[in-house]
Amino acid sequence: MVLRKQGPRSAALHACETRKGGLPSIIKALSGAALLRLFRRGEGQSLVHDRAGRSDSDRGTLFPAAAAALSTRTNPLAALGREHLSSSGRRTIELEPDKWTGGAIPILSYIEPAEARERLSEGRWTVLFFQHDCRECQHEIQTLAGRGGRDVVCVEIPPYGEESCVPDNLIHVKLTDRYDWYVETPKLLPAARLK
Repeated sequence: MVLRKQGPRSAALHACETRKGGLPSIIKALSGAALLRLFRRGEGQSLVHDRAGRSDSDRGTLFPAAAAALSTRTNPLAALGREHLSSSGRRTIELEPDKWTGGAIPILSYIEPAEARERLSEGRWTVLFFQHDCRECQHEIQTLAGRGGRDVVCVEIPPYGEESCVPDNLIHVKLTDRYDWYVETPKLLPAARLK
């Protein structure tokens, strides 16, 4: 791997130039934001080229994927989807379940009540995102309850209803109201583990 020099040297650039650690050294030496800047596409020439002279953009998404993974570690909400700031200053999280990878649903730490997290951390669960005032959601909940509702978690999106509309044979939890959440409801996700 050959590095083209762009601006002042950092520990990561030096590690890559001297081949003392390669990509793992770069990732460890940079924060998520710096890694995103370093490997951002479309802004001038690529910084990293392999021996055949191909840039990171020619080889696919290796470096943007590494940047996204590191960014997720520094901002856990990034694993859920897009984050927006409303005019009132509240954070809005637009859930993107179709983009969740790894066979896990990354919502466990945002579920309330907190006591439910331990039970949900084990096994695989079918997850239904719903809103209390959504007719289609109510129909989906009744359908799942009629099938026995085994290993089904109904996750309510705020604002919450005053009374639970979820039958006793289904598990009813809520996404925390610390954030505003957006997801098209009802949204039924196949059985997966929660993380």
